[in-house]
Amino acid sequence: MFIGRQIAKYRKEKRLTQEQLGDAVGVTNRTVSKWESGTTSPGVDLIPSIAFALGVSTDRLFGIESQNTGRSSNGPHMFTVSDNNTSKRAGSVDYFGLDNIINESGDAEFLINGEPRHASGNIFTVEKTYEIHLKNISSEEGDSTNISLKPDVESLAANITKLIDGYNSFVDKADAYSAVHPKSDRLVREMSAIASLHSDELMNLGIELKEDGRIALDEDRLKSAAASGELKDNADALKGFTSAMLRKTNQVGLNPMNYADRTIVAYKNPGHNYATPYVTSAYTGMMFSSYC
Repeated sequence: MFIGRQIAKYRKEKRLTQEQLGDAVGVTNRTVSKWESGTTSPGVDLIPSIAFALGVSTDRLFGIESQNTGRSSNGPHMFTVSDNNTSKRAGSVDYFGLDNIINESGDAEFLINGEPRHASGNIFTVEKTYEIHLKNISSEEGDSTNISLKPDVESLAANITKLIDGYNSFVDKADAYSAVHPKSDRLVREMSAIASLHSDELMNLGIELKEDGRIALDEDRLKSAAASGELKDNADALKGFTSAMLRKTNQVGLNPMNYADRTIVAYKNPGHNYATPYVTSAYTGMMFSSYC
């Protein structure tokens, strides 16, 4: 139930345990747990107490919002909340303040080349060329962002840089577990071996394999190779390296236990040759994290 998720959200923001919230409203922590899991919902008489304990208004606790964006074409609001037409007894909406408006609906407003524009959402297209994503308001008056197409050389360099950063991040994460899971070293070695197969061709593009298994990128050399056409000549090597990396990551995803240091014990019945009833799986206990 939605209200259960809201209770959990605001309880965690206020850094309250389920027991503390339960004490504040006169119920057990088990009851709070059932609310948050959606098994049950709190009674109407408890809503004001819960909202007070969490430090929010009742309308914010219910968190009613619209998935639509922009100004409504049929009126000032996206929707209204009312119980005037219900077959039940009216008054709950007014009592809990469910018709209070926290944020008015409105269009995104911005300037393009100094001219005011607006759009119904934060994602829009300009001149059928640029897809713009608005992330936040400008920090200061007059702040602006320049948008333009990158030359092919810069675009290629940016994409390859992203590829190398992703590879190094993958190796870093595997290497971070080597102290706890020694078999993680195996993954780093295998990734390095794949990169070494393409090292000569990649070196021509400014991509160098280091001894620790990571890759260093000489951006100036890469841009020079892209401008001279050398990048095109070595494109097959770059594609081969990328494809090999994807195959390896898919293999790891399918069978991650190959890179985990685990011991599986089967308790057999001494003196008998028939199959043991204690059949274990390589995936036994994979989902275990810790005791609740």
